[in-house]
Amino acid sequence: APLYFVSPGQVNFQLPYEAPVGQVVTVQVVSNGKTGNLRPLSVSAIVPRLLVWTPNVIAGGYGIVVNQDFSLTLPSPVAGFTTHAAKPGDTILIYCEALGQTTPPAVTGAAASSTTLEAISNVTVTFGGLFEGTQTTVPAFFAGLTPTAVGLYQVNVTLPANVPVGSGVSATVNLNGVSSNPVLIDISH
Repeated sequence: APLYFVSPGQVNFQLPYEAPVGQVVTVQVVSNGKTGNLRPLSVSAIVPRLLVWTPNVIAGGYGIVVNQDFSLTLPSPVAGFTTHAAKPGDTILIYCEALGQTTPPAVTGAAASSTTLEAISNVTVTFGGLFEGTQTTVPAFFAGLTPTAVGLYQVNVTLPANVPVGSGVSATVNLNGVSSNPVLIDISH
């Protein structure tokens, strides 16, 4: 499996697209010839997960979401970044993982093409519905692998006129009846 990050207490890897869906596979770390414990892992075709900022950047479960001008949709300044609320009519990019195989098919460990987009169909985004106004669901106009990245997906969506507003509006990505974890987004008028 291709590795993203390795430290003494953590190993981040890409689960190969070829892993048998609906089955249990075995994962084992081998480091300098020493083998770790065998761990079972159930394989699902999709397990959408929105990426969340760590608490040392901003606390509270804010998603890694980018405005059209590449600023972050966060309610407060973050050192080294431009931040401002998204507004109805704006297009935002929501970064996530585990949306599954694309069309055309992605290759395990390979960077996504910057010329032929590797897309996912039937993706919607739901805003609000928890404590911040009426729930609003809209179709994504693009969902798929982020060009030049390995295993990183993005969902591009235009905020509708009736999107709930607030410094922490919840958002989830929905794919073939499976919903992601909720994240917070700063949305204002």
